[in-house]
Amino acid sequence: MPTFAEICAYLDTLFPPSLAEPWDRDGPAVDPCPAREVTAAVVALDVTSPAIEYAAAIGAQCIVTHHPLLFELPDALRADESVGGRVLALARAGIAAVSCHTRLDSASGGVNDCLARVLGLERVQVLAPAGTDRDGRPYGLGRVGEVPQTDLRTFAAQVKTALGCGGVRMADAGRPVRRVAVGGGACGDFIPQVLAAGCDTFVTSD
Repeated sequence: MPTFAEICAYLDTLFPPSLAEPWDRDGPAVDPCPAREVTAAVVALDVTSPAIEYAAAIGAQCIVTHHPLLFELPDALRADESVGGRVLALARAGIAAVSCHTRLDSASGGVNDCLARVLGLERVQVLAPAGTDRDGRPYGLGRVGEVPQTDLRTFAAQVKTALGCGGVRMADAGRPVRRVAVGGGACGDFIPQVLAAGCDTFVTSD
């Protein structure tokens, strides 16, 4: 069985840290037992207290998440503070934690490509190319593609169904939906690129 360090190294081969945004803080965050083999791992969006409790209950030694646990470094680790409490809970349970954040968003086949595929986008391109990966494929946050022309309410209902959402929020600009940009995060900084790409619709998580 692999150690936590070997799991982190494997994730790095799939989603190289060089693909991450400069401000990101993903990667390994907690490793209380470096020499121990990992026989079970939990995959989650965030390192939440319920995720830690679940991992401990099933005997998992590792949690792999999308969002970093230590996105903002704490000044101290306190059990009565949110991040510190989770770090200490991981240490007490002997559970390691690692995340793949914007590099997983940006990578070919990553979050944004999956989002574009689930929403049925065609002729998909990278919205804001940041470079090419080792296989020569462009990477970057956001994707742009096309859908059969429809109105916003119909498209919003399709998004809700495709993603299994409890609801969606929308702002109607009074234009038909045809050229669509998608982003797995808030993506507010990418509005100029979305406009420059000729999109009429932008789907984001926030």
